[in-house]
Amino acid sequence: MSEYVQFAVVMAVFIAILIGSYGFMMKASGSPDQAQKERQSQRESEAD
Repeated sequence: MSEYVQFAVVMAVFIAILIGSYGFMMKASGSPDQAQKERQSQRESEAD
């Protein structure tokens, strides 16, 4: 294989790994609205 083709393949794999890890982190953290609702419900239950 040509060096340019090898470089392109390595860069494509690198970008795919970056995008995949970013997506995994966003999915694992959950939505900010969900976390805010959970904190609000905890505050309300502690106030009772």
